[in-house]
Amino acid sequence: MMLNALKSLLPHDSSIKVAGIASSGPEAERIYEQLHPDVVVMDIYMKPITGLETTKNILKQHPEAKILGLSNAWSNADSEELLNIGGRGYIVKTAPLDAIVGCIKKVYAGELCFEADDFKS
Repeated sequence: MMLNALKSLLPHDSSIKVAGIASSGPEAERIYEQLHPDVVVMDIYMKPITGLETTKNILKQHPEAKILGLSNAWSNADSEELLNIGGRGYIVKTAPLDAIVGCIKKVYAGELCFEADDFKS
């Protein structure tokens, strides 16, 4: 559901283009290798390999990658782990879509975007 919402919203923002979509960690790694997108929006809890593990794998090969973690619920532990491994942001799926887009833009600009205070629910 979230993927569909993002896919429908992002094309309306002329500054953001969806370069690829992955439904698993290995697929995300392959797509990153092929496309080298400016920002990756990574589902932290995807299966069979988590988004945290996939982020580690991508950053080992491409330390310049800008990865924004997306989660069902706020987790201090997950957001801290993502930051420690080199992730650039973390936001919950329940945040307003414009906040998610804003976070994508911050990460693209080289800023960190860990939206703990406003969107923990």
